[in-house]
Amino acid sequence: MTDQELLNFYIQLLPFLGQILGNHTEIVIHDVSQPAHSLIAIENPISGRAIGAPLTDMFRQMIADKEYEEKDFVANYNGSSKHTSFLSSTFFIKNKGKLIGLLCVNKDTSSVNDFTLSLKNLLQGFNLSLLQNSQYSETFISNSMEDVIKERIQNTIVKSQTHPKRMSSEEKVTVIRQLQQEGVLTMKGAVNETANQLNVSVPTLYRYMKRASKIDEDE
Repeated sequence: MTDQELLNFYIQLLPFLGQILGNHTEIVIHDVSQPAHSLIAIENPISGRAIGAPLTDMFRQMIADKEYEEKDFVANYNGSSKHTSFLSSTFFIKNKGKLIGLLCVNKDTSSVNDFTLSLKNLLQGFNLSLLQNSQYSETFISNSMEDVIKERIQNTIVKSQTHPKRMSSEEKVTVIRQLQQEGVLTMKGAVNETANQLNVSVPTLYRYMKRASKIDEDE
């Protein structure tokens, strides 16, 4: 497949990507062989660019540094145009290892930034932003002991700031250790519920409990 044929294949994907990602996401194809006017296709144009626009300085430098040789893409970096902020990601289009183009996805985050700022101002207006520094935490729970256990476990997991699917075994042991120290795991049904929320089997949970207990003993 020639370089142009491969680029044409990616260009054909743009209308599809534009439909599924929505109007607030710009998708662009660059031909790196002509950096002065590299942009050869664009869907949902919101950055103010058009076909024939040049390659950005960032990617000129990345190409000069040959970063594409060590990675296939760069994801979730900050981008901007004259009036808009973006969360951008770029896939390196290669033909037999040679960089020939870039597939760029730029999400317009200006409305999100405005909302975040408004929310921050609202929280500050009610002095709610200071709650994160408080030593106290209150959870309003139902009358069911089963719900009490579920919420205690869930709150401990949330405090770890890592989703269970992305937790390492050490992070899960840390959560279990805290639940042990609080006496949660002695409650009826707590072991099964903890295993369920941490996405592990009950036997694995017991192994983690032993590891957590050993940490306490060593201290």
